[in-house]
Amino acid sequence: MQGSVQKWTAYTSISKVTKENQWIDINKEDRENNNKASIDGKLTELVTSIVTFTDERKWSQFDMPRNLILGLVTEVGELAELLVWDGDITDVKKLWNSQDHQVNKVAQEIADICIYILKLANALNMVDDLENTISEGLFLV
Repeated sequence: MQGSVQKWTAYTSISKVTKENQWIDINKEDRENNNKASIDGKLTELVTSIVTFTDERKWSQFDMPRNLILGLVTEVGELAELLVWDGDITDVKKLWNSQDHQVNKVAQEIADICIYILKLANALNMVDDLENTISEGLFLV
């Protein structure tokens, strides 16, 4: 097992993020001007689509925080099950053929996890807070 220094070195070589520069370089001009990134309601729009989908199927009655957390944990477990014996991979498409059904399953599990997180934020009435926190967090140093 690698120690933390080796893991950081491996992470840095893959991500190009260094200890001196720990932000994601989404928009270099914004970063240089010290402007905060903004996702401008896109998260709220996505949550609205998810809620509409859920309401149409009459599943909203089950969207209580406890149920959503348990569903989230289940989805994380399903993702872990797909990757458990594959070691430290950086690109699932290099591990499996890009046409392989397994790549689609990994993408679906990640999508399910994101949906549960957004449904949880909605159930806790925190979508705006989450949106602001994500926008602010993109440029934390």
